[in-house]
Amino acid sequence: MCIVAVVIVMALVVWEGLSALRVQAEHHVAPRLGQEWGLPEGQVRQDPRVPQGIVSCEGGVIFMSRQLFVWRMAPGPSAGEPCENTPGHKDASRGPREISHPEQGHINYTGALDYVFDELSHSRLRLGWGVANPELDLRLEEHIWIEHYRMACQKYWSVDPETSHAMGSRHVLCGLLEMSAGDVVFMPKSPDDGHFMVATVRRPYAFDHATVVEEADVRNDFRHVIGVEDTMRYAYGAGTLYPGMFEAPLREAIQRISEDDPSYRTLADFLRSWGR
Repeated sequence: MCIVAVVIVMALVVWEGLSALRVQAEHHVAPRLGQEWGLPEGQVRQDPRVPQGIVSCEGGVIFMSRQLFVWRMAPGPSAGEPCENTPGHKDASRGPREISHPEQGHINYTGALDYVFDELSHSRLRLGWGVANPELDLRLEEHIWIEHYRMACQKYWSVDPETSHAMGSRHVLCGLLEMSAGDVVFMPKSPDDGHFMVATVRRPYAFDHATVVEEADVRNDFRHVIGVEDTMRYAYGAGTLYPGMFEAPLREAIQRISEDDPSYRTLADFLRSWGR
């Protein structure tokens, strides 16, 4: 009997212990990042010095990584292809063949800069090579997008790119799909040659299907959209950045700055010094 009684008591103790653990699990709320280190939530912020996805602690503050991008205003082939070096520059050695379709209307890029920067004031960062017909949504399957891109080049820009050229353009533009909330975008020579702009990504990539305009309207081309916030303009010079920071090889229409790029630390230091 004594043995039976002891077994019963032990079973009850184990049962109560398991019940207590179950209750704690049901009411457990995972701590927010930073709280598990005993820090207030407000002290948790991203840090561009830390490789993507890594968390570090410095001076009592938790740092998380974020990506850095360079964006260039470059509408259509009048500014070169997405992977060309500079707006207005074309490398004839690897450019697409020109064709003639005088009966087809081309996009009128008059006022393109004004439109893009006006949209930026409404928290929308836009990029060209994004017509609606044929649709150039970057989320389309690659082979469909390339077919549409070649059709668009012939229809709007009187060029006939090779498939390899179209693939290169898509590769550059797909940098937009890599952007996430909290990433930072640098815009050289914006809104003029003496300034650059910096914005923080708020919403990921979207393709603008809603804007209804004539096919020749400049707004028809700028349908690649990134939602941004905290957009600020800075003058080039001491205390900020110099224009040479964004020279080659950072010359594509949209380009992510890898953590091992020599310019990454400089850009990160700038962000930190300006409290961004």
